[in-house]
Formats: sequence, structure tokens, C-alpha cells
Amino acid sequence: MRDPSAARAWLFTILTRTHLNRVRSARRRAEATSTELDESAFEEALAEWVPMRSPAEEVERWQLGEQLAKALDQLPAELRGAVWLVDVEGFTQREAASMHGVPEGTIASRLFRGRRQLRTALERPAREARIWRNQ
Repeated sequence: MRDPSAARAWLFTILTRTHLNRVRSARRRAEATSTELDESAFEEALAEWVPMRSPAEEVERWQLGEQLAKALDQLPAELRGAVWLVDVEGFTQREAASMHGVPEGTIASRLFRGRRQLRTALERPAREARIWRNQ
């Protein structure tokens, strides 16, 4: 039997993400041209504007995602599970501990070790890329 608090956390995550998606969607639909805005509203909209990424930045972001996925797949299952639940899914350490049936300190330890291994795995390709660019 699953812990009822795990279902609650899962449903809360779905609810939160659905809400954020709706807010983002409403913002996109509400875009207006600069001529329709007064000066303060225009300044506010300008401050929130973010330029599109260049193709090179998109490729770099995609490559980083691929490297992260590969590094995450190479973690031992218990570390991968802790990192995934807390850092990707957004559960608290307490909720992750409940889901895994282990003490909260165990999850904290697994997170520390998992994050350290991910950092090491991701630093290697970045270091190699710097060496390659400098040649």
C-alpha cells in the first residue's frame, strides 16, 4: 500500500505545474504592442522581455541536457531516485524519504552524493571543451 502523503505530493505537483502553464499561456495571449501601453506599462513589459537564444545557445543547451541525462542514467539507482524526486520533480526531502521508505537523512545523503557525482560527470566534458577551444 502506498503512503497517502505521496499521492498528495504527486497531485500537488500536477496542480502547481498546471497552474504555471495556464499563467504562462495567459501572459502570451495578453501580449500587446508598445502603442497600446502607457509609458510605465511599456517599461515594465520591456524589463520582462527576454531575447530569443541564438542557434549556438540552443545547441549548447541541448548538449548540456543530453550530458545531464547521460550522467543521471549512470548514477546508482538509489542516488538517481533521490535526485530525480527532489531536483527534477520538486518533492521535499521528507516526501522523497516517505516514498522510498527510508529516513530523511538517508535521502539527504543520497542527494549530496548524487549531486556531487553529477557535477563531476558534467565538469569533465566542460573541461574538455575548453581545452579543445584553446587549441
